Amino acid sequence: MSSVQINKKFKLSSLVNSRIKVYTITNREYTGTLLSFDKHMNLVLSDVEESRITKKTWSKLKKHQNEEGSEIEKEKRSLGLIILKGDQIVCLNLVVDKLTDVSERIIKVPKSIKQKASTTTKKKVIV
Repeated sequence: MSSVQINKKFKLSSLVNSRIKVYTITNREYTGTLLSFDKHMNLVLSDVEESRITKKTWSKLKKHQNEEGSEIEKEKRSLGLIILKGDQIVCLNLVVDKLTDVSERIIKVPKSIKQKASTTTKKKVIV
């Protein structure tokens, strides 16, 4: 079983309770709310909607792969609560329903924390 090295730049924990879209090796997309994960990147998702390309659509795409006007039909279904194995996951994206203003995305630091940071105590060392 493969595991994922989580370093300081990659924080999946910051996406908990966020809507994400997960792509798997079976060409399926799962869109849901991330509830939990582990070191193997197994994911627990709630309110999940699965979408996939049907075999009929795949055969149409193979026949008309040079044509630009061919539409891709996806079959969707609601699954509820699921567990996705980490070795099946290819990619995951954050789903943003609306565009937010930059000022809303900035984390505001309370004044009490700013004051504590500015008034650090210095110890005098006598030699």
